[in-house]
Amino acid sequence: MSSLKKAMNSARKVHKERSQPAKRAKLGLLEKHKDYVQRARNYHKKEDRLRAMQEKASFKNPDEFYHKMINSSLKSGVHRDTKSGGTALPNDTVKIMKTQDKGYVMIKKTAEAKKVERAGSSLHFVGVMRPKQHVIFVDNEEEQRNFDAAKHFDTAPELVASFANRPRTSTLREHTLAGEATTKAGAKRHEKERSRAYTELTDRVGREKKLKEWMQTMEMQTQLMGKGKKKKVKDAEGGKPAVYKWDAVRQR
Repeated sequence: MSSLKKAMNSARKVHKERSQPAKRAKLGLLEKHKDYVQRARNYHKKEDRLRAMQEKASFKNPDEFYHKMINSSLKSGVHRDTKSGGTALPNDTVKIMKTQDKGYVMIKKTAEAKKVERAGSSLHFVGVMRPKQHVIFVDNEEEQRNFDAAKHFDTAPELVASFANRPRTSTLREHTLAGEATTKAGAKRHEKERSRAYTELTDRVGREKKLKEWMQTMEMQTQLMGKGKKKKVKDAEGGKPAVYKWDAVRQR
C-alpha cells in the first residue's frame, strides 16, 4: 500500500509558484505562500496577545493597591522606577552571598573536570599532542622510491593517512567491521567522529579554565572586602584577577 502511494505521489505534477515578473522587479521579491503564512501567523499572534491583555485589563480591580503605584512614575510615556537600588547591603551579607556563589561555581567546575577526565580517557591523543608526521628512514634512494606506506604499517591503504585509528590488517580481518572500516566512507566517518569528540573535549577544557578563573576572581573579591591595608601589585589580564599585597600585621 505504501509503495502504491509513493508511486502515485511521484507521478503527481509539481505546481511551482511563479517568480516576480521582470517589469515588476523594482517592487522587490514576490511574496510566496510560505511568506504569507508566516506573516498571517505573526499577525494573529499579536491579535491574540492584545485580546488577552484587554481581557486582563477588563477584569482588573481599579481599587486594588500595589506598591508599583507609588514606586514608579510615567516619564515620556515609559514607566520608570522612582526608587533606585535601595539601601546597600552590609559587607557580612555580601560576603555570605559571594561564598555561596563561589560554592556553586566550584560544584560546576568539579563536574566539568570529571567530564573532561572521562572524555580524555576514552580518546587517543596521537597526532594532537605531537606533530602529524611520521618519519621513516630507509637505506638508499631505491627503497625510498619503492616505499609502500600501507605495506610498511601493515594496514589498509585508505587508513594510512589516519594517525589515530590505524589498525593492522590482521586486526581488520578478525573484526566484523573490517569491511566498513576499510572503505573510504567508513574511514572518513570515523575521522569526522573523532574530530567532533576532540572539539567537544577542547570546549570542555576551556569551560573548566573559565570556571577556575571565576573562582579566583570571586576569592579575590572576598579577600578585598576584609580588613587590612593592601596595595595593588599587578593589574588583571588574560582573565586572571589583579594581584594585591597586604601589609604584614604583628600578632599580639
